[in-house]
Amino acid sequence: MLVSKGVHALRNWRQKFRTEVGGDEEDTFLRGIRPLVILGQMFGMFPIDGVMRGEPAQLRLKWFSFRVLLNLTVVVTALLQAFYEYQRLMVIGINAKNVSGFVFFVDACLINVLFLNLATVWRSVATKWDEVDRTFNRPPFLMVGWSLRKRLVVVSFTLLILSVVEHCLSVYSAAHTQFIEIQKCNWTVTNQFRHYALRRFAEMYLIFPYHILSAMFFTYVSSALTIYWNYQDIFIICISIGIATRFQQINNHLKMLSDGVIIPNEDFWIRVRTHYVSVCELLDDVDRAISWTMLISCATNLYYICLQILHVSQKLASTVDDIYYWFSLMFLLARTVTVFLSAAHIHDCAKKPLEIIMKIPNVGWCVELERFSAQLKSEKVALSGMGFFNLTRQLLFSVRENPLIRRNVTFVRAAEEIDDRKERFHLAIASGSGITMVGGFLIMIAALVRLNRIGLNALNSAEPIFFGMCTLLNVFFVRLAILWRDFMTFWTQREELFFARPYGAINLRRRVVWVAVCIIVAAFVEHAMCVINQSYNVYQESLTCKYNVSSPIKLYAMLTFRVVYQSIPYSHLLTIYLLYTTVALTFIWTFTDLFIMLVSTSIGCRFGQLNKRIDANRYNSSEAFWGEMRAHFVGLMELVERANRMVGPLVIASCANDVYFLCLQTLNTMESKPHAINEWYFRYSFLFLIVRTTAKLWFAAEVNEESLRTHKLVQTVQSEQYNDELEILRIFSTAGVSISGMGFFEITRKIFLTVSSLITSGSTENIHLRMLPQMAGSILTYELVLLRFHSTSKGVGEDLPCSYKD
Repeated sequence: MLVSKGVHALRNWRQKFRTEVGGDEEDTFLRGIRPLVILGQMFGMFPIDGVMRGEPAQLRLKWFSFRVLLNLTVVVTALLQAFYEYQRLMVIGINAKNVSGFVFFVDACLINVLFLNLATVWRSVATKWDEVDRTFNRPPFLMVGWSLRKRLVVVSFTLLILSVVEHCLSVYSAAHTQFIEIQKCNWTVTNQFRHYALRRFAEMYLIFPYHILSAMFFTYVSSALTIYWNYQDIFIICISIGIATRFQQINNHLKMLSDGVIIPNEDFWIRVRTHYVSVCELLDDVDRAISWTMLISCATNLYYICLQILHVSQKLASTVDDIYYWFSLMFLLARTVTVFLSAAHIHDCAKKPLEIIMKIPNVGWCVELERFSAQLKSEKVALSGMGFFNLTRQLLFSVRENPLIRRNVTFVRAAEEIDDRKERFHLAIASGSGITMVGGFLIMIAALVRLNRIGLNALNSAEPIFFGMCTLLNVFFVRLAILWRDFMTFWTQREELFFARPYGAINLRRRVVWVAVCIIVAAFVEHAMCVINQSYNVYQESLTCKYNVSSPIKLYAMLTFRVVYQSIPYSHLLTIYLLYTTVALTFIWTFTDLFIMLVSTSIGCRFGQLNKRIDANRYNSSEAFWGEMRAHFVGLMELVERANRMVGPLVIASCANDVYFLCLQTLNTMESKPHAINEWYFRYSFLFLIVRTTAKLWFAAEVNEESLRTHKLVQTVQSEQYNDELEILRIFSTAGVSISGMGFFEITRKIFLTVSSLITSGSTENIHLRMLPQMAGSILTYELVLLRFHSTSKGVGEDLPCSYKD
């Protein structure tokens, strides 16, 4: 009888649960983040009621509930901890490192209060979001790849698991430090957990007596406060994925128009713009609700990144502390970058329809399409931090194979000419790249092991960075080689438009060869001077230390590759391999800059051809002519977009590498050189780096200059010659295009003007800060960081003198 009643009750509970969670098969954002919200409520976070119910109208904040009580309990406890931590700081004094605990408690309280405030308005946001989701869960909108719920669950729980691992490492590191302290002080500890709690929560137990329940409570609160910091970032990432997915569905719906064959009517564009506006309105509602959370998240992450970097030169007490420190720093950087990229993806997806609209022919244009185009160009669709900044790819940066030449005008050979025999050659190149990558990676690891042993300073960190970055560039070139055939096919199709007679001939081959020869010869001279400089240093060290040298080659190898030979025995074959790897990676660094120059100058020349033809036909009123010019301009814009996708990683890595070594060489100007040959090598190397970096940026900025010149030429056309095609060309050419680093930054001539202004003025007082390009600010920031790091790491990270043994 009891069993049958139990089964009946269980059946009724299941039926009630299914009724409450009805429609759970729908792919909506609210159902996707339900596990995350429930998990947060276990730690007093986001105390909204009705999460398990299917309707957003049933969501509400119950002030007199266990969820709110738990939330307020954690907040009050955190405030008490912050107060007692503040009192401790007043006694011992405040510095940049010990204030982090107080900041942690205050920040956790702010996060908790912000999510409590979000719970008060979440029902209205959720209702709007559910309406949008239901629209996009019906045809003609389709999901490509994973469902929204699967994306949210996978991303959120991956980050949560990593945050749990980080917290466990933190607890284990603290317990391990206490264990070492017990051994050194020869203490007798009978209760390990009591000792851990008294040491970990010392500021609380100065006021309250110890009890195991209070220790467990404080441990729970400590875990909850750590979860808050991670939870805030994960919540922002999930919101970004949810909104960006709906914009991407609109883009997938519009992709059928990309070939220009299907020309929709005005009703189609009315529906598209209505759906687009509904997602934009949702974004505005969400932005108003979480803008403070976004601001606190960015500020918190930046503060702790700076704090962690402040400890980078500090030698830690044990391997456990090393593991925890580096895992914590890497996870913090990865999570912060994920927050920025996820939020920036909204802006990227929201601007994507403009690329498709550019391909619509004149006969397909209508009033609604023009309104949609104007809206896409004028509106800034992105999450923000209380209006202080917009989350785009550019904000993240605020905080290479030789081309083949066809005849005398073509940048590339047709991809159809690449046969199977040449595919085998590409496999051989890939094998060589793999050998170089393995060598570069091993040298980088050996250099890091050496730094862990002797300590880190501003100068000796250059070696692992050089080999690591050049190995990464090699990986990017392997990726490029895999995609090269399709890229060259696309390039050839766009480039053949400019072989027709109306376009004037250009000698692109001579320009490409001239640039390549100049850079390669200068790089060869630099490397020869590097070898001579290193040989002379080895010779001087052998004289000073009076080495008994039986083999000069062995001495050179042992001192040049001391990071490797401090760990493994000497070998002639290994020395040859290390020399080959060093030469190859040095060439890759220079070749990457050269490759970007050649790609940029080739695209810039095609824009130059287009501009010459437009300039010669400014009095032409033919709509067919201006339609052809628009098609050719759009073709070049597509080429630039494709080139940015292909070489974007190379541009980012190359610019980062160049900026770092520019700052490092600037720092080296303050170091005295013991011999004249060292001084001459340094001057030539520094000058070559400046010239090469400037040339790369100049050629890359040429693409932007020539594309903007198209708009200037169109603006000079008189009213008598104006027609619809010319007006469309004027609209599309307004912003121009440019070579970019995967959308994080764009290379324009403003970089040079700003850097020149900073150098000549000596200060930034008279420069409009909002006009400073990101690269100039990055150079100044990196240089100041290096100067500070160099001044605080004097005497750290130096090898013992005369350590060579034959």
